[in-house]
Parts: sequence; C-alpha cells; structure tokens
Amino acid sequence: MRYSQVFRASVCLLGFTAIGALVRAQQPIVPNGDMSEGFITSTSDTMPNGWGSTACFGTAPTTVCMRFDQTDFQSAPASMRIDQAGGDHVYTRGISNVTPAEGGNLILTGKLKVTNPTGLFRVALASGCGGGGWTQTAYVQVVRQDTESPWYTFQGQVAVQTAAYCQSVQRSYAAVTIHVFWAAGATGTAWLDDLQAYANSIPIRVDLVRPENTQAVRIENNAVRFDRDANYRISVVSADGRTQSTIKGVGRDAILFSGRAAPGVYVVSVQSDVGNMSRTLTLASTGR
Repeated sequence: MRYSQVFRASVCLLGFTAIGALVRAQQPIVPNGDMSEGFITSTSDTMPNGWGSTACFGTAPTTVCMRFDQTDFQSAPASMRIDQAGGDHVYTRGISNVTPAEGGNLILTGKLKVTNPTGLFRVALASGCGGGGWTQTAYVQVVRQDTESPWYTFQGQVAVQTAAYCQSVQRSYAAVTIHVFWAAGATGTAWLDDLQAYANSIPIRVDLVRPENTQAVRIENNAVRFDRDANYRISVVSADGRTQSTIKGVGRDAILFSGRAAPGVYVVSVQSDVGNMSRTLTLASTGR
C-alpha cells in the first residue's frame, strides 16, 4: 500500500468584519466544510478530507463512491459528490467545538444538488456523548431529497447534550456527527458544499421595527419560526433581484442569513404546511 498523497486548495473569504470573524471562531466548526481540501486515497480515488480514507464501497454493479469534485461546486475550489448505483454506505464526520451549543441546539446549514435520483438522499445529525464509547441521544434527518434539484440551501438542527449528562453516563464530552448517504438500493448523484454549524443562531443581525407575525408563522430577527414542526420552502431575494436563495427543511426554526450575506433589503417568502407569508427585511450588518 502506498501512502496517500495530500493536496490543498485555499479559498479567499471576503466580506467579514473583524467582529463577525471573532463570533464565527467561537461557533461549532465543520472541518473542511467548504470542501477546499482533498486527497488521493491508496486506491487512487480522490475525496474530500475528513470523511474517512475509503472513497468507494460495494462491488459493481452496486456501489457508492464519494468524490472531490472540482467541476461542480457552490464555492471554489470543489464540492463533495456522492455517486450511488444501488450501493449502501453512510459517510460520517464529527463537528468540532460543540461546547457553545451544549444544552441547546446545533444548527447545520449547507448547499445541496441532486440529479437522477431513484430513492432518498439523506443528511442527518447524530447527537450524544463520546469518550470511552458512544451514547447516542438524538438523531435527526435534516435532508430527505428524492427528486432532482439544482443547488439549494438546506438547514436543520439537533439538540446537544450537556457535559453533566455525558459525565452521568460515563462519557467525556458532548458530540455531534454528520451523516450523508443514499438509502440502500437507491441510485443517483448528490453534491454537498459549504457545510457550516452554529450554536442556536447564526451570528448575524437583522434589524426589524417589530416581529412580523401570522397565526402560525412569524419572523423574529434572523429566523422564520413555526408554532409546530413544518415542511417549509423559503425563498430569499434581494431588492435588486441579484441575490436569490432557497431554503428547504423540516422543523420549527429556519435561519435566513448566513455569515456571508451582504447587508441590504430582502424579500422573504415562506411556503409551508403550517402557513404562508411574505415580508420585506432589512439586513443591517454582520456580527452582533
């Protein structure tokens, strides 16, 4: 077996203030979430860093492979691509520094694209306690995509245990892991990029004169909140029409803006099985 050859590519991130960068540094981290680093495995496959050392599982014609894709991505230089032809494997990686989210919620956001699916592609969050073993306390599927879709923003959240609870079950620390996988027997291709994690809320401030409410759907600062679990689709469009994004998910809270959002006026339209609404927001500044 020959040693893996590692290569790196850097991405220049623009538009952050010093305060915004400081707040982000205190947040949980998805290492290599922007898929800027990849390596060549011992079998000459290329995959993004942090998801294990084996790219492909199964035997043809039923296989699943993870790739470092430098041709289709949301932010340069690359994305993660998972090609499945009826195989069955779950790729996992941990989230670092979950301490700020202990006793609360950890939010995961990212970008996803799916083509030619026959079956479900899933992104899930597992929460629990690690160190001396693993005690799982929560498992949430934040993406269940079974139709073709261009790039869109997804998000979801999971409850994070406290250090005290982890000690009570003879574990050392609270932990959260990300799971990405096609359902067994499914086929298709999925791309993931720009994975980011936050404790409870994204560090960005939206100035509103007052919360805008309907009976079941309301906008509070940087989030759309529902009075119960909802299947939602949210579009966010800048006043000049140049910036557009779509957020899809399941849950009671949907974060509107990430740390890369530019200040300005945005139109937010919410469609859900709980209720619909459309409002104009002014994003004042990054940071708190």
